[in-house]
Amino acid sequence: MKKHILKLFLKSLVVLIVFIVPHLIPATEVDAQCFPDCMFANCGDPDGCGGCCNSDCGVGLVCNNCVCQAAPVCGDGIVSGNEECDSSINCGEDCKCVEGYVAQAGVCLPALACKGFYSPFDVTLQFNKKVDRAIPLKIELFHMDTLVTDADISPPVVNINYYVGSGDGIDVTDQLEPIGNANEGNIFRFEPSGYWIYNLGTKQYSAPGAYEVTVSPGDTNYFIAEPGCFGSFIRLP
Repeated sequence: MKKHILKLFLKSLVVLIVFIVPHLIPATEVDAQCFPDCMFANCGDPDGCGGCCNSDCGVGLVCNNCVCQAAPVCGDGIVSGNEECDSSINCGEDCKCVEGYVAQAGVCLPALACKGFYSPFDVTLQFNKKVDRAIPLKIELFHMDTLVTDADISPPVVNINYYVGSGDGIDVTDQLEPIGNANEGNIFRFEPSGYWIYNLGTKQYSAPGAYEVTVSPGDTNYFIAEPGCFGSFIRLP
C-alpha cells in the first residue's frame, strides 16, 4: 500500500515539474524552452519566448524577431513593422502606416506631437523698433504619449518667416542669432527637465512686420505632425 502511494506521488511530481512549473516561470527572449502556447503577458512575441524588444526600440525603429531595425519601406511588397499594408504603389492610398506613423518619401516615419510654445511665447508678442529682447522658446515632443528626448532623435530646429502686408512669407531663418552659447545655429537643445529649449534673439529682426516662428525636424528620420508648434512676434514701426 505504501509503495502504491509512493508511486502515485512520484507520478504527480513528474507531471508538476514537466507540465505546470514551466508555465509558472516567466519566459524570456533567451529561453530556448519556451512553450509556444504560453499565455502569459510577457509572451507576446511571434515565437512565444517573451517580450523581446517590443516597444523599447525607440523612435524610428521597429522590433523584428527580437532585433531593433529601421522602419520598413512602403511599396516593397512586404507588410512589416509600422505598415498596415503594402503595394507596388509607393505609400499611396493602398499603403498605410499604423497609428503614430506617417508615410513620407516611401517610409513610415514616427509622427511626433509638438506641444508649445510655452510661456512667455504662448501669445503674440509686440516689440517697439529699438527693443532688443530675447524670447525663450520651450517645447515638448511626444510619440504616442511618450516623451521624446535627445536620445531618440536629432534635435529639432527653429524656422522664422517674415510677413509684411498681405504678401507671402520670406524665410529669414539664416539671420537667426541665438543668445549666449547655449544654442548653436537654429538647433534646439534638450534639458533634463524634458523640454527642448532655444533662446531666440530678436535684435536682427528690426524690420516692421510679423515674424512667424515654427519648429521642424532636425533630420529626415521623423515627422512633426500638425498643428505643430508655432508662435509669432510683431515688430512695430
